[in-house]
Amino acid sequence: MVPRWILAYSSIALAALVVLLVSCGGGGGGGEVHVPVISNPSVYPDWLTAGDGGGMVEVTFTLDFLDDGGDLWQAVLKVYNSQGILVVDQVVDIVGAGGITAGYLNGSLMVNTAVPDIFSVEAWVVDSGSHPSNILTGSMTVYDRIALSGQGVGDTEAVLNWTDPYNGTKGFVLERSTSPAGGFSEVATVEATAPNFVDTGGNGLVQGTTYYYRVRAEDAPYYSLGYGYSYPVDVTTLPAPVDTPTLYDASMTMEVVASLPYDIKGVEIAPDGDILAAAYRTIYKVNRSTFAYSVYSANVGGSGEELWDLAVDGAGRVFATCCWSSDECDILEIFADGSTAYLYTGPMNGASVDAGAPSTLYLGNPNGALYELDISGTAGTYLDDFYSEPYVRPNIYGVAAPAGGDLVFGHRFEGRLYRSDPQKNVTALANLPEYYIFSLAEGAATGTFYISGTWPDVAVFRLQDGVLSLLAAGLDGTGSIDSYAVNGAFGIAVDGTGAVFVGSGRDLWMISPL
Repeated sequence: MVPRWILAYSSIALAALVVLLVSCGGGGGGGEVHVPVISNPSVYPDWLTAGDGGGMVEVTFTLDFLDDGGDLWQAVLKVYNSQGILVVDQVVDIVGAGGITAGYLNGSLMVNTAVPDIFSVEAWVVDSGSHPSNILTGSMTVYDRIALSGQGVGDTEAVLNWTDPYNGTKGFVLERSTSPAGGFSEVATVEATAPNFVDTGGNGLVQGTTYYYRVRAEDAPYYSLGYGYSYPVDVTTLPAPVDTPTLYDASMTMEVVASLPYDIKGVEIAPDGDILAAAYRTIYKVNRSTFAYSVYSANVGGSGEELWDLAVDGAGRVFATCCWSSDECDILEIFADGSTAYLYTGPMNGASVDAGAPSTLYLGNPNGALYELDISGTAGTYLDDFYSEPYVRPNIYGVAAPAGGDLVFGHRFEGRLYRSDPQKNVTALANLPEYYIFSLAEGAATGTFYISGTWPDVAVFRLQDGVLSLLAAGLDGTGSIDSYAVNGAFGIAVDGTGAVFVGSGRDLWMISPL
C-alpha cells in the first residue's frame, strides 16, 4: 500500500482589506476602477499520496471576492516550500456577474513534496486591467499520517497503539467497524498524552471476530472535513479456549504425570534426569520413572517472594529466580541438600533464566531487557544488558542460550520468537498464531526449541529447522488460574529422551515420543 501523509491547515493571516481606487485619465474624462476584495478566505487540506520519490498534495480552496464590473477576472495562487522554492504558480479565470456582486472561486492546487514540510500560500485576484486585490497569505503544514497498530490479546480484548505526529492535538478519536469498507462508529476519545486504548467485551467485542479500527485527531486543524484518519487496521479477537486437550503429532503421546500443591512457574531437568518444578516458594523434584514428587528445596526466598523460573548449567548447578517486589528479583543457587545461596539482586521482576556459556546466566524480564550475569564465584556479578530497547520490546518471557553465544527469547504479547547474536543483531524466528509466549526450552537437536503458549488456552509449540508446529493445545491444568495467563504454563523443559514437560496450573504435563 502506498504510504500517505495528510495536511492540516495551521494558520491564516489575512492582510488588511484594502480597496485600491485607481483614477484613470485620458481623453476628456476619467473614472474609477473598483478592484475586487478577497474576504472569508479558507484553504482546506486534502490527502497527500507520497511514494519513494515524493508525491502530490491536493489542496482545495475557496476565495470570496467582491467586484463591480463585468470584466474577466483572474485568481492567482502561489505556494512556496520551507526553502522558499516556488512549487505552485497557478492562474484561474473567473467572470464577474456585472454590477457589485459577490463571487466564489472554488478549485484545487497540487503541491509536490517528498517529506513533511511547511508551505506558505499567497492568493489574490486581478481584473482585466491588471489591478490586484488585497493579498491573502497563510501557511499549510504537511504531517505524517497517524500510524495505527492493533492486536487481539484475548477472546474479547484488543490493544490499539498509534503514533502522534502532531504534538499539539487535544486528543484522538478511535473508531471501529466490522467491515473495512465503512460503517465506522466511535469507540473512545483518548487524551493525546496516552495514544493507546484497550477495547474489550464491555464495548461489544466478541470472541473469534475480526474488527477494523481507525483513529484521527479529535480537534481542528489536525482534523477537518473528514480528513486526517489513519489507515484502517484489522484486529481479530482470539477464539474460545480449547475444551478438550488435543495432540497434533501422532508420534507423541501426552498425559498429566503429577499434580503439585501450588501453581507451577518454572520447570527444568535436574542433573540426574528427574524433573524440577518451582511452585510458589517450593522447588519440587518429580521422579522421572514413577512421577512421584518430593520437596527438593522448601521456603525458598523470604516472605512475600515467589519462585519464577529455573535453570541448570552444564556443571549441574541449579539456579532460580525469586521475585519479591514489583521490579526486583533475587537470583539464587539451589544446592543438592536443598540449601540456597543468594547470587544477585536486580531489577529483573519475573525474570526468565537460562544458563549459557560456562559460569554465565542470561535473564529476560517483562521490562524489555536481557541481562548477562557472571556466576563464576560465590556471588553473581552483573555484567551488562545483553540487549535492551529500542528493538527489544517489553514483556520478554522465556530465554534460551544455545551454544555459540546467541540468545533466543520470546515476546509475551506479540507471540514472537527472536534470536540475538553476540553483536546484538536481532532476527525474528517465529510467530505463534494467537498465543502469548511464556516459556521456552532448547531441544536436543540443534536449532530446535519448544515454546509454551497461553491464551486462549495452554499450548505447546515446536520450532525445528525453521518450521513452527503446534504439538498440543487445551492443556489447562487444575488449580487456581494464574493472574498472568490461563492456568500458568510458565515452565517448559525437554529431557534427553525428547520428552517435553510443561507446567499448567498445578499440573505437570508430559508430551513424549511413543
